[in-house]
Amino acid sequence: MLMSMKGFLITVSVAGVLSGCVSPMKYEPGCVAMAGDRIEVTGSRFVWDKFTDIRRVDDDGNVVPAYPDYPRSGRVESTGRQLKFIDDTGELVGELVGHSADGQRFLLTTEQFEQVEAGAEIPACALTLTD
Repeated sequence: MLMSMKGFLITVSVAGVLSGCVSPMKYEPGCVAMAGDRIEVTGSRFVWDKFTDIRRVDDDGNVVPAYPDYPRSGRVESTGRQLKFIDDTGELVGELVGHSADGQRFLLTTEQFEQVEAGAEIPACALTLTD
């Protein structure tokens, strides 16, 4: 569930996520990342994808997908700031905490959120709402 560069932050208005907004909200690492997660939320639905610059090939020279189970899509459920991303098969893909700071929105892991609440800086590669 964690991405390789700890860029897994998404701060989102929970009300906005679940209010039926039509425009997609896209979250990506807030830094130049060679690997990580991208999450797009539209209304109460999401698409979660992973990326990496690493390429593997099999013995026949065919590219082997780095994340064969992605992208995944499903619904977003919220309790307060806590967001659960549940795919269309009913499996929990991840849990994140919506957070806003300095006019930016992020999705943070619980550990990241607890550190920020204790006074730490928001991680440089946190999942950040893009334009």
